[in-house]
Amino acid sequence: MASAAALIGLTGLLVSPSMALVALVPAVAVVVLRRPAIAGVAALLLAAAIGARITQRQIVGRYAANAGWPGLWDKLHGPGLLVVTLLVAATLLDRPPRRAQSQPVE
Repeated sequence: MASAAALIGLTGLLVSPSMALVALVPAVAVVVLRRPAIAGVAALLLAAAIGARITQRQIVGRYAANAGWPGLWDKLHGPGLLVVTLLVAATLLDRPPRRAQSQPVE
């Protein structure tokens, strides 16, 4: 639960409210399945999709390798930051509260 809340909160605060809506999908999956690692898998898939999009556009557009090249990918900045918040959420573990240890019977 903490990882899902951190994912939504950090994404809304650090990236944008619209990306926080996108982050709801993996956050719901984390809560329902109780597996924070789902956020890490989502980060991996999103990073691969971003890389594929950059590769596809570069092959089609044949953009010159100069100082303006990173400016071509401004629209991918938000999803790239979402990858970071997904990785942060994946590292947060929801641990059950500790139970008091029972005393051994003498």
